[in-house]
Amino acid sequence: MIQPNKIAQIKAELQKAKAFLENGEIGKARVSARKAAGQAAQIWISENHLLAGPHLNPLQALARLYDLRIGDAEFNNHLEHLLMKVDTNYNLPADVNLITSAEFIMDKILEED
Repeated sequence: MIQPNKIAQIKAELQKAKAFLENGEIGKARVSARKAAGQAAQIWISENHLLAGPHLNPLQALARLYDLRIGDAEFNNHLEHLLMKVDTNYNLPADVNLITSAEFIMDKILEED
Protein backbone atom coordinates (compact mmCIF):
# COMPACT_ATOMS: atom_id res chain seq x y z
CA MET A 1 0.00 0.00 0.00
CA ILE A 2 1.20 3.48 -0.85
CA GLN A 3 1.86 5.78 2.07
CA PRO A 4 -0.62 8.68 2.12
CA ASN A 5 2.19 11.21 2.60
CA LYS A 6 3.85 9.97 -0.61
CA ILE A 7 0.60 10.44 -2.55
CA ALA A 8 0.26 13.93 -1.06
CA GLN A 9 3.83 14.72 -2.11
CA ILE A 10 3.15 13.58 -5.69
CA LYS A 11 -0.09 15.56 -5.89
CA ALA A 12 1.70 18.64 -4.52
CA GLU A 13 4.30 18.32 -7.28
CA LEU A 14 1.53 18.24 -9.87
CA GLN A 15 -0.03 21.35 -8.30
CA LYS A 16 3.36 23.07 -8.58
CA ALA A 17 3.34 22.21 -12.29
CA LYS A 18 -0.07 23.84 -12.68
CA ALA A 19 1.04 26.93 -10.75
CA PHE A 20 4.18 27.26 -12.87
CA LEU A 21 2.09 27.02 -16.03
CA GLU A 22 -0.31 29.71 -14.80
CA ASN A 23 2.69 31.96 -14.16
CA GLY A 24 4.03 31.37 -17.66
CA GLU A 25 6.96 29.27 -16.46
CA ILE A 26 6.49 26.53 -19.01
CA GLY A 27 9.87 24.87 -18.52
CA LYS A 28 9.37 24.55 -14.77
CA ALA A 29 5.83 23.27 -15.36
CA ARG A 30 7.19 20.51 -17.62
CA VAL A 31 9.82 19.52 -15.07
CA SER A 32 7.27 19.32 -12.24
CA ALA A 33 4.76 17.38 -14.34
CA ARG A 34 7.41 14.85 -15.32
CA LYS A 35 8.62 14.60 -11.73
CA ALA A 36 5.09 13.93 -10.40
CA ALA A 37 4.39 11.23 -12.98
CA GLY A 38 7.86 9.78 -12.47
CA GLN A 39 7.36 9.53 -8.72
CA ALA A 40 4.14 7.62 -9.36
CA ALA A 41 6.09 5.37 -11.74
CA GLN A 42 8.71 4.76 -9.04
CA ILE A 43 5.93 3.60 -6.73
CA TRP A 44 4.48 1.24 -9.35
CA ILE A 45 7.89 -0.27 -10.04
CA SER A 46 8.69 -0.82 -6.37
CA GLU A 47 5.16 -2.10 -5.58
CA ASN A 48 5.49 -4.66 -8.37
CA HIS A 49 8.88 -5.81 -7.09
CA LEU A 50 10.81 -4.89 -10.18
CA LEU A 51 14.52 -4.39 -9.88
CA ALA A 52 15.91 -0.97 -9.06
CA GLY A 53 12.54 0.70 -8.48
CA PRO A 54 13.56 3.09 -5.74
CA HIS A 55 16.99 3.61 -7.27
CA LEU A 56 15.63 5.01 -10.51
CA ASN A 57 15.11 8.75 -10.73
CA PRO A 58 11.60 9.84 -11.80
CA LEU A 59 12.50 10.18 -15.49
CA GLN A 60 14.22 6.80 -15.53
CA ALA A 61 11.16 5.27 -13.89
CA LEU A 62 8.94 6.69 -16.67
CA ALA A 63 11.29 5.24 -19.28
CA ARG A 64 11.23 1.87 -17.50
CA LEU A 65 7.41 1.84 -17.50
CA TYR A 66 7.44 2.68 -21.19
CA ASP A 67 9.85 -0.16 -21.90
CA LEU A 68 7.67 -2.59 -19.94
CA ARG A 69 4.56 -1.69 -22.00
CA ILE A 70 2.29 -2.33 -19.02
CA GLY A 71 -0.59 -0.21 -20.25
CA ASP A 72 -2.79 0.19 -23.26
CA ALA A 73 -2.00 2.40 -26.27
CA GLU A 74 -3.33 5.54 -24.56
CA PHE A 75 -1.21 4.90 -21.46
CA ASN A 76 1.90 4.41 -23.58
CA ASN A 77 1.10 7.51 -25.63
CA HIS A 78 1.06 9.61 -22.45
CA LEU A 79 4.37 8.05 -21.41
CA GLU A 80 5.80 9.00 -24.81
CA HIS A 81 4.71 12.60 -24.22
CA LEU A 82 6.38 12.67 -20.82
CA LEU A 83 9.60 11.28 -22.28
CA MET A 84 9.60 13.59 -25.29
CA LYS A 85 12.49 16.02 -25.66
CA VAL A 86 11.96 19.67 -26.49
CA ASP A 87 13.06 21.05 -29.86
CA THR A 88 15.85 23.59 -30.36
CA ASN A 89 13.44 26.38 -29.35
CA TYR A 90 12.52 24.53 -26.12
CA ASN A 91 9.06 23.64 -27.37
CA LEU A 92 7.05 20.46 -27.54
CA PRO A 93 4.44 19.80 -30.25
CA ALA A 94 1.31 21.90 -29.71
CA ASP A 95 -0.87 18.86 -28.99
CA VAL A 96 1.34 17.69 -26.10
CA ASN A 97 0.23 18.70 -22.61
CA LEU A 98 2.52 17.20 -20.01
CA ILE A 99 0.23 18.09 -17.12
CA THR A 100 -2.61 16.15 -18.74
CA SER A 101 -0.25 13.25 -19.43
CA ALA A 102 1.06 13.30 -15.86
CA GLU A 103 -2.49 13.29 -14.47
CA PHE A 104 -3.44 10.37 -16.71
CA ILE A 105 -0.42 8.28 -15.67
CA MET A 106 -0.85 9.13 -12.00
CA ASP A 107 -4.55 8.27 -12.06
CA LYS A 108 -3.89 4.90 -13.66
CA ILE A 109 -1.00 4.01 -11.35
CA LEU A 110 -2.45 5.30 -8.10
CA GLU A 111 -5.99 3.99 -8.71
CA GLU A 112 -4.76 0.40 -8.58
CA ASP A 113 -3.80 0.70 -4.93
